[in-house]
Amino acid sequence: MKIDNERLLQVWEIVRWFDDARWNIEETNEVLIPGPSFQDLGKRARILVHWLTYITDQQRPAEDVWSRGGPVFSEIVRQYTEERTPTYDVLKRFTSISPKKGGVDLFTSQQQVLDGNAIAYAPRWGVHIISLVRTLHFLEKYNRDIVQYLSSNWDFVGRAKQRMNGDNAVSRIAFILYLLTYSDVKKGMVSLQRNEKGIKRHIENYSRRLDRLLGDEETLTSHFYRWTKEKRYHKRLWAALRDYLKPKSPFHTQFVGAAEELGDERLSVFLREPGAQILESLELPGDIWNLRFIKKVFEGKIDSPEALREVYENLKLSHEISERYYPEQFDISFSFSPYMCEEEMEEFCPFRRISRVREYCFHPSLERKLCPVAMITCGYSYYCNPENCPIKDGVKEDLCPGCSVKIGTRRN
Repeated sequence: MKIDNERLLQVWEIVRWFDDARWNIEETNEVLIPGPSFQDLGKRARILVHWLTYITDQQRPAEDVWSRGGPVFSEIVRQYTEERTPTYDVLKRFTSISPKKGGVDLFTSQQQVLDGNAIAYAPRWGVHIISLVRTLHFLEKYNRDIVQYLSSNWDFVGRAKQRMNGDNAVSRIAFILYLLTYSDVKKGMVSLQRNEKGIKRHIENYSRRLDRLLGDEETLTSHFYRWTKEKRYHKRLWAALRDYLKPKSPFHTQFVGAAEELGDERLSVFLREPGAQILESLELPGDIWNLRFIKKVFEGKIDSPEALREVYENLKLSHEISERYYPEQFDISFSFSPYMCEEEMEEFCPFRRISRVREYCFHPSLERKLCPVAMITCGYSYYCNPENCPIKDGVKEDLCPGCSVKIGTRRN
């Protein structure tokens, strides 16, 4: 299908503005993982907590994942990194068999409470258990440090061809992390207590295969190119990696600090490179809100992260798009869609020509004020900046077909 590039870029400019509002961390001081256990950890351990928590961020409320899962995994990582106890023994301390028949083990905090009760958290699927155990088990070879794991495999990252067939440093980092946690997880096991033999058999077998793969440059590169074509677009992988590489993300600061703490100059230099080179390589995570939004606003002509990437690369080749734009920015739909699309708030949609949302715009003044539009549409706390604002002037045509339900009469 033919894409109207002018219309697409109008949509993208509004999306870019929302993305700036989302990552205005200096203003919002957002803390993703609450609690003293996380705050007491060092930077590299915090990155590991964040990575483990994202493993379980699937088909469940984000607030539950981060306010419950994050604090519990913080305690697990602290014991895992400080005591050097075998991974399985550490995890079994925190787990109990689910009271639900066939349910996944319950992870329970030993030190923190929420609403007066010990924090309890159960991953949704058995595959999450496999990914969690396998990740921590393999990292025992890398001083129990996910940043050191990346550093130890940086030669592979450094051999990137820079955009050739999707080959770039960011994609190679993503692939190395994918191998650690997500590759070849075809079947889950719900209980560390009941499925110990099966889980241990899997992690030991996979650990041997991964050791051989990482030690074989030719085979590793071949697997990477196959991955870029078949399994590249993995939601939780890209959501986590985005947090490490995107400026103004609180975990970008942690990641930079972790690299410096480790003393890996190559990784530190990479993170200090011009942001556009990294940002343009990030993929849209592609959760349900992303997919619904892009299908709607582009009337089905762009319906996946793969399709958005293809359109983006074509626009770059024809020099129709600047470095201010990149695919991951459309992840603002994670916030926008529940507030607006799901609630059928077409009347206030900034992508619509007749929109009441501009009634809430401030006139330029010397006094700093929080932008009501960012709050109404996405829940973002963002100080009004009238310069180059695409909201205050509105759009001259509908950039979205709308979300309201229209019921007409049947024609014979």
